[in-house]
Amino acid sequence: LNGLIDEARKNHVEIFPGVNVSGVEKTDEGVIVTGNGESFEGTYALAADGLNSRMARQLGFNKKRTFLGTLRLKGWRMRGLELPDPRAHVHIVEGVDAPPMFCFLPMAKADEYYVSVAGWAPSIDFDARLNQIMKDSLFSTWFKKPEILKVNGCILNLFTPIIEPFKDNVLLIGDAAAFSQISNHNAI
Repeated sequence: LNGLIDEARKNHVEIFPGVNVSGVEKTDEGVIVTGNGESFEGTYALAADGLNSRMARQLGFNKKRTFLGTLRLKGWRMRGLELPDPRAHVHIVEGVDAPPMFCFLPMAKADEYYVSVAGWAPSIDFDARLNQIMKDSLFSTWFKKPEILKVNGCILNLFTPIIEPFKDNVLLIGDAAAFSQISNHNAI
């Protein structure tokens, strides 16, 4: 990802991470994006603001998409796990009982993983499901000495993909225009 960012900057692309977009306006010369109390002006804007893209919503793209549902997720950054392949991204989808999904994602720092539990049900006991995975599942042997470093969560509103992701000098890229998380390696 850093290589892609470096290449973008070499090609005169300015990157503004962490900007909470509050407005998008087409001008005669290009586009003005506002956020965090600032304005950013350019010929074009690339919207790489993820699945719940504010840019897609503000440009009216979501009006033409079919809403598929809301996925809820809780994740734990952990260390002390022993996966059979420490570099593998393991994504398990099982049955229909909530929550039916969990994954193991290796982090950049050796011996750290992001473990998540996700599902569609409005009320999910994420902690109970993680406990079950760690203590009473086929994967329990992977949790020898788990240490939780950080906990977070997210809510993903899933829509059908955007077929033509360009409007008013803004190009939606990656998860902003996709059906679901396409991951960095697939976005490349």
